[in-house]
Amino acid sequence: MRPSALRKINEALERFFFVGLTEHLDRDAPRLLERIGVPVDLQRTNVGGVDYKKVIKLDDSLRIELYERNSLDVELYRHWQSRLPESVAAIN
Repeated sequence: MRPSALRKINEALERFFFVGLTEHLDRDAPRLLERIGVPVDLQRTNVGGVDYKKVIKLDDSLRIELYERNSLDVELYRHWQSRLPESVAAIN
């Protein structure tokens, strides 16, 4: 991803009333679904380590490599992570 693409992505995401993170999906999805009028009967499926064997473990060396290779993705994630409280407030 190029810096100009990151800027455009952030500009587009600014138009959404909610931007969440997958690690908070269990917490936020029911509120979001309720807000948009969709039945809240979520069930977790296709869970790594439960429904199939995990083939890779995210350790510190892999995390560092991924962060180095995908620095703009990490920047995107961290930006929206810092804005998560205001995003969650929008669905409450």
